[in-house]
Amino acid sequence: MSRKLIILLVSAIMFTTLLHDASSQTVMASFGSKDLTIEVVDSPKQRTRGLGGRLSLADNSGMLFVMDQVGYHSIWMKDMNFAIDIIWLDEDREVVDIYKAASPESYPKSFLPRQPTKYVIEVNSDWTERNSIYIGQQVELSNI
Repeated sequence: MSRKLIILLVSAIMFTTLLHDASSQTVMASFGSKDLTIEVVDSPKQRTRGLGGRLSLADNSGMLFVMDQVGYHSIWMKDMNFAIDIIWLDEDREVVDIYKAASPESYPKSFLPRQPTKYVIEVNSDWTERNSIYIGQQVELSNI
């Protein structure tokens, strides 16, 4: 492969990545007195990619998956580089399930909630424990 073609391919990949990240919306999630900055992913392509390929997630930040309909939405650890906690919310934005410390090594296993959900939040592993997040807790999502 020629050097120019390789440079063109790398540039195209970088541009696509920048476009993907630029199109993401960031909102606040409030778990009582604990606030979390979350990136919203609401398209099928964004939801499939999720946090895959990223090297880390900043403290007190996460990713919010907004699903098209209520259902049993599974999460996998494809292309993940770090462990996460998974928080499932129903359509009333109540925490209905939590999976702690999902590791990259668990792939291809999928994690499912115990009941139908509309939203999924991924945070750094141990965040739910450190912030006393619990099933039944109400979550406020700004601008969603």
